[in-house]
Amino acid sequence: MKHTTLRTLSLLFLGITAFILTATANASQRSLTIFKAENDDGSTYYRNGTVTLSVSMDQGESFKTIKRVYLRRGLGISSTSFLSHLPSDSLVKVDARLGKFRGDRPEQYTFVDNPDDVKDELEKLFKFFRTEVNQFNIPVQFRADQTIAQVASGDPQFSTLVAALGAADLVGTVNGEGSFTVFAPTNAAFEKLGQDTINFLLDPANKATLTDILLYHVIVGNELQSGSVLERATLKMAQGGLVAVDPGAGTINSSELILTNILTSNGVIHVIDTVLNPADSVTPTQNIAEVATSAGVFTTLLQAVGDTGIGGALVDTNNPVTVFAPSDEAFAKLPAGLLDSLTVDQIRNILLYHVVPGEVRSEDLFGLDEADPLLGQPIQVNGELERINKSDFDLLDIVTTSGNIHIIDEVLIPPSF
Repeated sequence: MKHTTLRTLSLLFLGITAFILTATANASQRSLTIFKAENDDGSTYYRNGTVTLSVSMDQGESFKTIKRVYLRRGLGISSTSFLSHLPSDSLVKVDARLGKFRGDRPEQYTFVDNPDDVKDELEKLFKFFRTEVNQFNIPVQFRADQTIAQVASGDPQFSTLVAALGAADLVGTVNGEGSFTVFAPTNAAFEKLGQDTINFLLDPANKATLTDILLYHVIVGNELQSGSVLERATLKMAQGGLVAVDPGAGTINSSELILTNILTSNGVIHVIDTVLNPADSVTPTQNIAEVATSAGVFTTLLQAVGDTGIGGALVDTNNPVTVFAPSDEAFAKLPAGLLDSLTVDQIRNILLYHVVPGEVRSEDLFGLDEADPLLGQPIQVNGELERINKSDFDLLDIVTTSGNIHIIDEVLIPPSF
C-alpha cells in the first residue's frame, strides 16, 4: 500500500488529518531469515500446503503489520529482512495460518490456533523463527486458544461489553465456531454514553436496539487484522451497515483503534475508545465519476473514460458496477508513449477490463478465483495475497451511488492485448 495515496484518500473521503505511527527511538537494525521446515533428523519436512506468517510490531498503543511471509511447506527458502529498527523490548506478534491444497488449487485458508493436531507441525515450521527471535530477547505472542467471548470475559476492561453481549444473547455467537472481527469498546467507551443510556440498553425491553448496536461492531465470516482493516475505506458489519475507516488516523467512524490484533481461536479483537452508532452508517452521496473526480488522483483514467465514451457506465445508479481504478501513479508505470500509440478501441477495451458488473465488495471479491469484467476476459483473483492479476490494491471498498471503487497500483492489461 502506498502511504501517500492512502493519506490523500483518507483526507478526501473522511476529512481527517492523517498520521502514520513510527517506531520508537533508540532502535537497532535487525534482520531475520526464515528457512524451510526440517524434521528432527534434519531432513526436509514436507506436508502439502503453505504457511503464512504475519508479523506485527508493537508501537505503543497498537501493533503494525510489518511483514507477511508466505512459505510453501517443506519447499524452498524465504529470506527477508523485516525486523528493522525494532526496539529490543518490543513485542512481536506472530499469526500463522495454514492452507491445504488439492492438486494445484488451494482450499480456503484456515486460521490455526495451535490445536493438538497441528501443534507439532507449527513447532517445526517456527523452529528457526523462534530461535532467531529469541537471540534478540524479543517476546513473541502466538494466537490465543480462547474464543473472543472467553478473552473478553477474562479482561476487566470489557465487563460492560460482556454484560451487553449477555443481555443481547450474543455471547454464544462470539464464543462459537467461525471467523469474526470484533471492534470491542472498553468500559471507558461505554461510560461516554452516560449511565442512563447504558441502563436503557441493558433493559430487556430494549434488547433489539442493543443487538443492533452490538452487531454494528462485528464482522462475521472474515478475520481482518489491522493491516487489512486499514486497507479499506469501509467495512460491512453484521448489522448490515457500513463503518468508515480512516487509514491514516487509525479510526473507525469516530472511534480510535487503541489496541489491535488480539488474536483468538475464532477471530480477532480490536479495542476501540468509542461505542459505534449504527446511525452513523456510511451512505454514499456521489457516483463513481464524481468520487473519482474529487479524489484528484485519477486524471489519466478520467481522460481515457471521456475519450472512449464509456462514462455513462460510471454514473448509472440503476446498473451499478465495480471499478478497479488505476491511479495516476499506476498509469505512470506504463512504458512511455504506450497510451498515445493505442487506438480509441484499444483503450476502451483496456478500460472495460477494469469494470465488473454489480457491487463487488472485497469480502466477496477475495472469495473468487476469477472476476468477469465487461470486456469478457477473466481477471485472476488471489484472495490470499489480496491482488488481481499482478496488481495490488491501494484502497478497497470505496462506496458510491453507482457502485464500488477499488484503487489498484497497476493498470490491468487484457490477456488478448
